[in-house]
Amino acid sequence: MKRNHVFIIGLTLFLLLAWGCSDGQEEIPGDGGDVKKQEVNLILTSLPLQGSGTVTRSVSRVMDISMGGESEAETRATDESKIENLCVFQFTGESEGSSTAKLISKNYVSNSSDGTTVPVALVPNVQSFIYVCANVGNITANFSVSNSTYQDILDASLRITGQDVFNTSLPMSGCSELFKIEKTTDDVNIALTRMVAKVTFNCDLSALPNGDTFEITSAKLCNVPQTAKYVSEEKTSTVEVNSYVGIGTLNTAAKTTTYVWYMLENKRGNKTDAKSWTERIEKNAPTGASYIELTGNYTPLGGVVYGATYVIYLGNGTSYTNYDVERNHHYRITSKIKGINLADLRVTTDTNLSADGLANCYLAGKNNHWYRFNGTVRGNGNTEDYAHQQYGGNLYEKASLPSISMMPSKVENAADAVTIPIESVAKAGIVWETAQGIIAEGTVGWDFNTGCVRFKTGFALGNALLAVYDKDDNILWSWHIWRTDGVDLAELNRNHVIKFKTNTTYSWYAGENGTYPGHGRERDLVMMECKIGAHLDKNSSATAYADNLNEYNIVYQFGRKDPMPMSTVYNGSFKKIEVSETPTKLPEILDYVVAYPNQFIRGIESTGYNWMNNATLNSEVWCVSNCLWGDNNPYGGTSDNMAANLDPVPWGVNTSKPKEANGGKTIYDPSPAGWRVTPADTWSAITDGKKGGWADVAVYRSDFSNGFTFHFGSSSGVGAFCPAAGRWDAVKGIANVVGELEHEWFSSPCGQFNLQAQALVFNAWTIHVAQNSYRGYGFSVRCVKE
Repeated sequence: MKRNHVFIIGLTLFLLLAWGCSDGQEEIPGDGGDVKKQEVNLILTSLPLQGSGTVTRSVSRVMDISMGGESEAETRATDESKIENLCVFQFTGESEGSSTAKLISKNYVSNSSDGTTVPVALVPNVQSFIYVCANVGNITANFSVSNSTYQDILDASLRITGQDVFNTSLPMSGCSELFKIEKTTDDVNIALTRMVAKVTFNCDLSALPNGDTFEITSAKLCNVPQTAKYVSEEKTSTVEVNSYVGIGTLNTAAKTTTYVWYMLENKRGNKTDAKSWTERIEKNAPTGASYIELTGNYTPLGGVVYGATYVIYLGNGTSYTNYDVERNHHYRITSKIKGINLADLRVTTDTNLSADGLANCYLAGKNNHWYRFNGTVRGNGNTEDYAHQQYGGNLYEKASLPSISMMPSKVENAADAVTIPIESVAKAGIVWETAQGIIAEGTVGWDFNTGCVRFKTGFALGNALLAVYDKDDNILWSWHIWRTDGVDLAELNRNHVIKFKTNTTYSWYAGENGTYPGHGRERDLVMMECKIGAHLDKNSSATAYADNLNEYNIVYQFGRKDPMPMSTVYNGSFKKIEVSETPTKLPEILDYVVAYPNQFIRGIESTGYNWMNNATLNSEVWCVSNCLWGDNNPYGGTSDNMAANLDPVPWGVNTSKPKEANGGKTIYDPSPAGWRVTPADTWSAITDGKKGGWADVAVYRSDFSNGFTFHFGSSSGVGAFCPAAGRWDAVKGIANVVGELEHEWFSSPCGQFNLQAQALVFNAWTIHVAQNSYRGYGFSVRCVKE
């Protein structure tokens, strides 16, 4: 067993002068009667803090980081060697620190004086060992003489509510060697180890380029465990973490600011994803590893202000693969800021939202924070033309359309339809936002050096649309900013998903001839717990109706990449036009919706109220409309509504004609990176199969309350909340039926003989697992993992 004490040559002793009373002494039953305790002296020593290694690393023009060595004088008032509130546990045992050893004596001694000799009453003439906890209050009541074992101590944890707990003293613990008390002159030696690590961070601005300034706005110690075992464990198991805000001590002459924290140990071990010190960033570090986050405003000489963030992960200081923060160690880090060169991945002027993948939707979860994303690529950058793959051959046994394309026109000087040359962009700006202050006023800008759109968040939550413009003020592309409460893409992927199985084994799913390739199978899907745009909170799930209203309620016309807000701020002012006012041919139709993302396009009956002009059955426009979200469905689709409901063929189905149902994520998909619009078999397992597509009485669901919670596979299966959040009407061009009706688009149209597309549709009394709907409607969109 690993022991919780270390003996070091040159040990410093800290005297405790006059210990007072010894409380909680008790007589322990023994053979033939009570065994009297004998008072002896505990000789306490406090082990000095150990260094974490001494290494200096330099990154050209960004920053030097050194760990270890001496630091400036620290002003913390904490007495790091203070020992009081002593909990003394005596265990019998054949071996030192045996997990099965029985507790035979416990004492609590409270005193605020200084000294090394502490009198306590122990059981004599028994081979035993002692475990001591100091500065943790009285925990002796948690353990029972004759019943508790040393394993109970091993399993016990100290919980810390915040760094203020360490303002006067530090929790300590330690274990003695085996001993047997035979006379009053016997002493028991115990070395105490602090249960916390000390972190000293020194920010040095003396090496900034002439004329540059850096104003520190925040220094935080992040991923600090809230609990730790009294006896150190091999690897930290707690998942509860906190952040400690630093209070800096400024040295004006030296141009330095020093921060000091104490924290419970956080042993996260080694991870080899980083290949150098500059790659010690979140995606390469172990989950829960501790780091320092320094933020501020960096202003180059004669330049604009940048929001800069410097992230420094802690570890043993000698290996860039190690992320351990061990108890009784002192971690000294000096960061000499030299600039904002982004070659060092630990240094950002903002958060790069497109670092984990290109998309039309990015999640921004921090208040008052700078963000950026790649503005030179449309959508996810997929240059594959899915419509040409589908209709360039002889699909559906009809004439091929060799020139058909779903791609918009190229930007001038662009190599392809998805590239936007940096020089083609004149500016970036806000198209709309559902609440004032989602994007901080005046902060949206175009970075001509990197080709990125930059913006700063305010303190409001909701949804916004940003765009890049050419010199003539034409929109070249636009992106949805989903402004959440502490949820970024990584947090969404970790804690805001629902995992379930689809079920297309029902007879009604096979269609009239039983040949639909999606029939008779199950598959695993991972779905967002909410629809795009809902109120996402890091500490809760978006499963309340209020999380899907007003600023959190956005909808899409089938196949379009840009959301339309249902909020009371915008549903009356968002521009609506008739489809007859838009172009009639490709690619001008696609160019039009790219240039006017803030328009709702009302359709006409002859084309099934499609927002795409001239989308008659089997026309080139109709074919492209089928493919915009990468899921063309050639099956079923008669004029019978029921038949259209019964053929939700998903993408990803391996068939003899694989391109029929295997479209990749397109540049028009509105989902975040790694996600795509739900396939048509998504909700197939919420019904027991008795009623088919019109499953109004055969669905595993909750009672209706502004929506349903649907369950997969059984009435007690995993649940997903669907709000009755309303829609934009394809005919009238108005937002309506909020609180009464819900539609959620699938990525699939309704087959080769149908002008409509498929969606989950329900109200309080009727539920359609997959129903045909006009493509011009504005419906909610939910996503599944790619």
